[in-house]
Amino acid sequence: MHIQDSHWTSASAVASGGAVGAAAGNGRGDSSRTTPLRVDAQRNLEHVLRAAREVFGELGYGAPMEDVARRARVGVGTVYRRFPSKDVLVRRIAEEETSRLTDQARSALGQEDEPWSALSRFLRTSVASGAGRLLPPQVL
Repeated sequence: MHIQDSHWTSASAVASGGAVGAAAGNGRGDSSRTTPLRVDAQRNLEHVLRAAREVFGELGYGAPMEDVARRARVGVGTVYRRFPSKDVLVRRIAEEETSRLTDQARSALGQEDEPWSALSRFLRTSVASGAGRLLPPQVL
């Protein structure tokens, strides 16, 4: 699995107040979607992603999608509507985690003059925040 092959807009674009576009909005990378998600659909998407991080973090990637749906308090059909397979959901989470790690690395580089100090800062902040712990083993 290669993160570069992912079809979603980076989480940082969504988090920075950008419009929820086609790719970030539906989880499938369907570029025909040009309107933002309804408020309830966006909320459900956020619940599913948060639940997936928790479930996979606790039970590993073998956890069933039904557990994700239950934790998100949505029907399993809602999960599969946004993420047609577990692989697609895992890729989305991996992309968001990678984006967060990239942001932390850039921040560390901007705050330190020496490369070793920047690396040290990055490692401290990454470990403290738990970033990267949800990346699939194949990515690591």
